[in-house]
Order: sequence, then C-alpha cells, then structure tokens
Amino acid sequence: AAFGDVGGGGLRGEGQQEQKQEKYGVDCRPRAGGDPAPLAINNVLKRHWVPACAGTTVHAVLLLLLLLLPFTTQAAAPDIAEGRQFLKTWLTALEQRDGARLASLIDDKATFKVLWLDSSPPKTFTLNKTDYLQQLRAGWRFYTEEKIETGDVTWQADPATGLLKARFRIRQTRLFFGKPTGESHEMEMHLGNTGNALRLTGLRTQARMW
Repeated sequence: AAFGDVGGGGLRGEGQQEQKQEKYGVDCRPRAGGDPAPLAINNVLKRHWVPACAGTTVHAVLLLLLLLLPFTTQAAAPDIAEGRQFLKTWLTALEQRDGARLASLIDDKATFKVLWLDSSPPKTFTLNKTDYLQQLRAGWRFYTEEKIETGDVTWQADPATGLLKARFRIRQTRLFFGKPTGESHEMEMHLGNTGNALRLTGLRTQARMW
C-alpha cells in the first residue's frame, strides 16, 4: 500500500520507477525518501522536476543558462535611417535656434568633449548637457545671419555599445556685432536609444574659429 494500489499485474509505484529509469537511464534512481520538490527560480521560469541522477546538477545549470539568455541579449544599435532623420531634426533645431527641441534630443547624461585647436597647445573642454545648451543660447544673443553647412556623413553601428556613430564636418558662419566670423568642426556624434527614443548620448569635436 506504501507504493500504490495493487492491480493490473503489478504495483503502480514500481511501474512509475521503471518508467523513470527507462526515461533517464538505468543509473537514475529516486532519492531515499522520494523525489525532490520542483525547483522554482522566479516568476519568469516555470517549475521543472530534476531527477536525482549523476550529472544532474550540471545539466540543470546549463538549462537555466539557456533559459536566461534572452534576458541578457545586448540591445541592437539604431539603424542608419533613424540616424539620418535624427541628424536632420538636429540641424533644423540648430538653424531655428530651438533650444527646447535640442534639449529633448539630448540624453541627460550626455557629454560634449571639445578639442580647441586654436589654443597653443590645443586644449580639451568637457561639457554636460546644461553647459552645452547655455553656450548655444549665449551665442544666439549676439550672432546674426547664421548659416550652417555640413559635409558628407559617415555612419557606423557599434553592436558592442548599442550606439550609432556619425562623423562629419560642420561649418557655421555668422555676424558678430556686424563682423563676419565663424567656426568649423570635425564632429562625431553618438546616438542611442534612451527613454524609448533616439537621443544624443555623446559628442566629440575638433574645433577652429576665425
């Protein structure tokens, strides 16, 4: 009675043991005291019965690693079509001096690194998002007739970081208290998906003024 009801030419408990041995091999036998309770990992993974066999621990670990793989996949970099549309929106906001629109396109943790080639020796400045926008707004107070020109853009997706990089030359001309002036940049923009939107996560530039 301890193994189950008698009937059909044998004990049900013995038949279940034979089925488990046939499924998992003759070396697989139940633990003393019965099979262990199913293992619950978290709400994502379902419960699984693990037989008490030689090598079971290794097999169970490999199974869990395979189940967890989809949750640790690296995010893909944005595609180039998205990048082209972003750059178009960015340049339009610059030309229209739309500070609010530019702010929405920049990640809060973005950094701006400027290598100033006119100084001797060249100096590097690092700005955060707030600093960068303040510099732009300060210039807009005094600059007039500003024009922006860009050269060819080279795009590069970086799967390791999930970023899309754009390299190009940008030239800005303007009047400063009626005097022609301007600056040129060899620029590299880093774009990534943050907050469910494509944003600027970093900018590197080598700048000259005249």
